[in-house]
Amino acid sequence: MRLLKLLMGRVLLAGISFSLAGGVTVAQASGANVYTAQSTREMGQRLEAIFRANDWKGDPNKPAERAAYYDKMLRERKLTPAEQMQVLLQMATELLNAGESEKAIGAIERLRLIANTSGVAPPDEFDTKVRGLAAISYLRLGEQENCQHMHGQKSCLF
Repeated sequence: MRLLKLLMGRVLLAGISFSLAGGVTVAQASGANVYTAQSTREMGQRLEAIFRANDWKGDPNKPAERAAYYDKMLRERKLTPAEQMQVLLQMATELLNAGESEKAIGAIERLRLIANTSGVAPPDEFDTKVRGLAAISYLRLGEQENCQHMHGQKSCLF
Protein backbone atom coordinates (compact mmCIF):
# COMPACT_ATOMS: atom_id res chain seq x y z
CA MET A 1 0.00 0.00 0.00
CA ARG A 2 2.82 2.33 0.87
CA LEU A 3 4.48 1.63 -2.49
CA LEU A 4 1.20 2.40 -4.28
CA LYS A 5 0.90 5.77 -2.51
CA LEU A 6 4.51 6.59 -3.37
CA LEU A 7 3.96 5.76 -7.06
CA MET A 8 0.69 7.73 -7.23
CA GLY A 9 2.43 10.72 -5.67
CA ARG A 10 5.20 10.58 -8.23
CA VAL A 11 2.72 10.27 -11.11
CA LEU A 12 0.81 13.29 -9.79
CA LEU A 13 4.04 15.26 -9.35
CA ALA A 14 5.17 14.34 -12.88
CA GLY A 15 1.81 15.45 -14.29
CA ILE A 16 2.00 18.79 -12.50
CA SER A 17 5.57 19.45 -13.59
CA PHE A 18 4.70 18.46 -17.19
CA SER A 19 1.76 20.86 -17.12
CA LEU A 20 3.90 23.68 -15.71
CA ALA A 21 6.55 23.05 -18.35
CA GLY A 22 4.04 23.80 -21.09
CA GLY A 23 2.78 20.32 -21.79
CA VAL A 24 -0.78 19.52 -22.79
CA THR A 25 -3.04 18.99 -19.81
CA VAL A 26 -5.95 16.56 -19.70
CA ALA A 27 -8.41 19.50 -19.80
CA GLN A 28 -6.75 20.88 -22.94
CA ALA A 29 -6.60 17.50 -24.67
CA SER A 30 -10.26 16.79 -23.98
CA GLY A 31 -11.34 20.13 -25.43
CA ALA A 32 -12.64 21.46 -22.12
CA ASN A 33 -12.76 25.21 -21.67
CA VAL A 34 -9.47 26.31 -20.21
CA TYR A 35 -9.20 29.70 -18.60
CA THR A 36 -7.13 32.16 -20.63
CA ALA A 37 -6.13 35.39 -18.96
CA GLN A 38 -7.33 38.65 -20.52
CA SER A 39 -3.72 39.75 -20.98
CA THR A 40 -2.99 36.57 -22.95
CA ARG A 41 -5.98 37.16 -25.24
CA GLU A 42 -4.92 40.78 -25.75
CA MET A 43 -1.37 39.70 -26.62
CA GLY A 44 -2.73 37.21 -29.15
CA GLN A 45 -4.87 39.90 -30.75
CA ARG A 46 -1.92 42.28 -30.84
CA LEU A 47 0.33 39.69 -32.50
CA GLU A 48 -2.36 38.95 -35.10
CA ALA A 49 -2.69 42.67 -35.86
CA ILE A 50 1.08 43.01 -36.26
CA PHE A 51 1.15 39.99 -38.58
CA ARG A 52 -1.66 41.40 -40.75
CA ALA A 53 -0.04 44.85 -40.84
CA ASN A 54 3.33 43.60 -42.12
CA ASP A 55 3.88 43.93 -45.84
CA TRP A 56 3.87 40.48 -47.45
CA LYS A 57 6.61 41.49 -49.88
CA GLY A 58 9.26 41.59 -47.19
CA ASP A 59 7.76 39.38 -44.50
CA PRO A 60 9.42 35.94 -44.61
CA ASN A 61 6.36 34.46 -42.86
CA LYS A 62 4.02 35.14 -45.79
CA PRO A 63 5.13 32.92 -48.67
CA ALA A 64 1.55 32.09 -49.71
CA GLU A 65 0.83 35.76 -50.39
CA ARG A 66 3.95 36.07 -52.52
CA ALA A 67 3.05 32.91 -54.45
CA ALA A 68 -0.39 34.38 -55.18
CA TYR A 69 1.30 37.58 -56.40
CA TYR A 70 3.52 35.60 -58.81
CA ASP A 71 0.52 33.60 -60.03
CA LYS A 72 -1.37 36.83 -60.72
CA MET A 73 1.69 38.23 -62.52
CA LEU A 74 1.79 35.18 -64.80
CA ARG A 75 -1.92 35.47 -65.61
CA GLU A 76 -2.12 39.23 -66.15
CA ARG A 77 1.17 40.29 -67.71
CA LYS A 78 2.66 39.47 -71.06
CA LEU A 79 6.00 38.01 -70.11
CA THR A 80 8.70 36.58 -72.31
CA PRO A 81 9.48 32.88 -71.84
CA ALA A 82 12.64 33.77 -69.94
CA GLU A 83 10.66 36.05 -67.60
CA GLN A 84 8.00 33.38 -67.16
CA MET A 85 10.65 30.88 -66.12
CA GLN A 86 12.08 33.32 -63.54
CA VAL A 87 8.63 34.04 -62.10
CA LEU A 88 7.73 30.34 -62.03
CA LEU A 89 10.94 29.55 -60.15
CA GLN A 90 10.12 32.20 -57.55
CA MET A 91 6.52 31.02 -57.33
CA ALA A 92 7.59 27.39 -56.85
CA THR A 93 9.99 28.44 -54.09
CA GLU A 94 7.26 30.37 -52.28
CA LEU A 95 4.75 27.55 -52.69
CA LEU A 96 7.23 25.09 -51.22
CA ASN A 97 7.90 27.44 -48.31
CA ALA A 98 4.13 27.70 -47.76
CA GLY A 99 3.86 23.91 -47.53
CA GLU A 100 2.21 23.51 -50.93
CA SER A 101 4.57 20.85 -52.29
CA GLU A 102 2.24 19.57 -54.99
CA LYS A 103 1.56 23.06 -56.35
CA ALA A 104 5.32 23.77 -56.28
CA ILE A 105 5.89 20.66 -58.40
CA GLY A 106 3.22 21.89 -60.82
CA ALA A 107 5.01 25.24 -61.18
CA ILE A 108 8.34 23.47 -61.73
CA GLU A 109 6.85 21.20 -64.40
CA ARG A 110 5.31 24.22 -66.10
CA LEU A 111 8.71 25.92 -66.00
CA ARG A 112 10.35 22.86 -67.56
CA LEU A 113 7.72 22.77 -70.31
CA ILE A 114 8.40 26.41 -71.18
CA ALA A 115 12.15 25.74 -71.19
CA ASN A 116 11.73 22.77 -73.54
CA THR A 117 9.29 24.38 -75.98
CA SER A 118 10.40 28.01 -76.11
CA GLY A 119 13.94 27.49 -77.36
CA VAL A 120 15.29 29.56 -74.43
CA ALA A 121 18.24 27.78 -72.88
CA PRO A 122 18.45 28.65 -69.19
CA PRO A 123 21.92 29.14 -67.70
CA ASP A 124 23.46 26.18 -65.89
CA GLU A 125 23.06 27.74 -62.44
CA PHE A 126 19.34 28.30 -63.14
CA ASP A 127 18.94 24.66 -64.15
CA THR A 128 20.77 23.60 -60.98
CA LYS A 129 18.34 25.66 -58.87
CA VAL A 130 15.35 24.11 -60.66
CA ARG A 131 16.65 20.57 -60.16
CA GLY A 132 17.37 21.20 -56.47
CA LEU A 133 13.96 22.74 -55.88
CA ALA A 134 12.26 19.86 -57.71
CA ALA A 135 14.14 17.32 -55.59
CA ILE A 136 13.14 19.01 -52.34
CA SER A 137 9.54 19.41 -53.53
CA TYR A 138 9.21 15.73 -54.40
CA LEU A 139 10.82 14.70 -51.10
CA ARG A 140 8.46 16.91 -49.11
CA LEU A 141 5.45 15.68 -51.05
CA GLY A 142 6.47 12.09 -50.32
CA GLU A 143 6.90 12.93 -46.65
CA GLN A 144 3.47 14.58 -46.47
CA GLU A 145 1.71 11.75 -48.29
CA ASN A 146 3.47 9.11 -46.20
CA CYS A 147 2.41 10.85 -43.01
CA GLN A 148 -1.21 11.18 -44.16
CA HIS A 149 -1.63 7.65 -45.50
CA MET A 150 0.33 5.72 -42.90
CA HIS A 151 0.14 7.96 -39.86
CA GLY A 152 2.08 6.51 -37.00
CA GLN A 153 5.44 6.22 -35.35
CA LYS A 154 6.94 4.10 -38.14
CA SER A 155 5.78 6.35 -41.00
CA CYS A 156 8.44 9.01 -40.49
CA LEU A 157 11.02 8.87 -43.26
CA PHE A 158 13.86 10.54 -41.40
